[in-house]
Amino acid sequence: MGRAAFLAHYDEIRRRLAEGEPQIVIYEDLEERIGIGYPQFSLYCRRFITPPSFPFGHQNGGAESAPAQSAPSPAETDPVGSKATSPAPARVKKAPFEFDPRYDKGELY
Repeated sequence: MGRAAFLAHYDEIRRRLAEGEPQIVIYEDLEERIGIGYPQFSLYCRRFITPPSFPFGHQNGGAESAPAQSAPSPAETDPVGSKATSPAPARVKKAPFEFDPRYDKGELY
């Protein structure tokens, strides 16, 4: 029942969110008409209105997936045709961790 009531007001909610109105304000205006709590309202907004936060819509079947981009060919990156490449950046080796039993907790404060 709550989802049906939410979807009945879908266009209004979507428009108001697109205009930048806070979600809580929209909920407070529609609370009596939709009959659901704010956590459920927020969930429905994320599920039905807000675009997914994961890249390229992978978890919703790719409906919003970005066009596939291939790596540039050597001809695109180097029109002269030379095979010179820049060396890989040198990795910085970190010092291994060493435990100091004389550690003073007072140093943290």
